[in-house]
Amino acid sequence: MLMGKKLEIPHQCEFEWVLDYKINGSVGMDSQDANSSVDSVAEFLVYGQNEEEVYKRLESVYQWFLNNTKWER
Repeated sequence: MLMGKKLEIPHQCEFEWVLDYKINGSVGMDSQDANSSVDSVAEFLVYGQNEEEVYKRLESVYQWFLNNTKWER
């Protein structure tokens, strides 16, 4: 779970299969637990040839985001 103050967050996503990447909030802002199913730190729109490829790409971009975002807890 991601919580705390955002210290670093990637401003661009370089995967060619990410059609859209949106950051919700900014560096220095505090993030708390989600209050609803649509609360998010970032949003990604990915495409793939089939459901399996889309799932793998979502997992990849999720790990990339975790590895490139820093939080103060």
